[in-house]
Amino acid sequence: MLATGLLLVGVVGLALAPTLHTLQGHALERQGNYQRAIEEYTAGGEHSPDGQNSARSYLEWGQLDLRNQDYALAVQHLEAAAETYHATSAASQAREPLGTALLEWGRQLAVEQRYQQAIQQFEHLRTR
Repeated sequence: MLATGLLLVGVVGLALAPTLHTLQGHALERQGNYQRAIEEYTAGGEHSPDGQNSARSYLEWGQLDLRNQDYALAVQHLEAAAETYHATSAASQAREPLGTALLEWGRQLAVEQRYQQAIQQFEHLRTR
């Protein structure tokens, strides 16, 4: 009887694991802990190119980076949303802020007289 009960608890636990990971991901995302949220979504079975929760987390993270004028990170996170998760609605939403982040990063690099790097960012923007 005890073995049957333990087996049942184990089976239910395995069946609920993806849901629990997703719920934990949502809680972490609401707290602004995007990296851990993405890890939880992945543990719950979400993968590119259609991981909507992960894509949304990358989009929100990139938008936060953009507001904080951390253009390098904004580009990194928005590119993940736009390219890695290209089959999601967040991918299309990431394109405009990604362009803004590339433009602003290029401008920032030019002001810092890091012209070669600025040219690279402007070229990256141009090819988008």
